[in-house]
Amino acid sequence: KDIKIVKVDSVHVRYFHYTHRCVTCNTVEDVARMAVKENFGENVTFNTHNLNLNAGKEVGKKLEVSGQALVIQAGDAKIDLTDVGFLHAVSNPEKLEQTIKEKIDPFL
Repeated sequence: KDIKIVKVDSVHVRYFHYTHRCVTCNTVEDVARMAVKENFGENVTFNTHNLNLNAGKEVGKKLEVSGQALVIQAGDAKIDLTDVGFLHAVSNPEKLEQTIKEKIDPFL
C-alpha cells in the first residue's frame, strides 16, 4: 500500500513490546531509540509501549498493533518497520538506522 508523504508537525516512532523480552527485542528498541536521537534529536519522539499494560494496549489498539512492533507514525501515515527491525537490529544495526532515517526524512 502506498503511503502518502506530506510534511507533518510531528513524527513519532513507537516500539510495542511485552513484559518478557529477548535480546533481539531489547536490541530493536535500543537501535531504534539511538537512530531517532542521533538523526532527529527533539524533532521526532520515541516511545515504548508495553502491551501487557492497559496504557500500551490502548495505544496499540489505536494503531492497530496487536503484537511486538516498530512503527513510525507521521500524520495519518503508519509505517511498519517490525520486519526490518527484527531482521537487522542484532546483525546489521546500521541497516535499521538507515531505514528509519529514510522513512522519516520525507515527512520533515
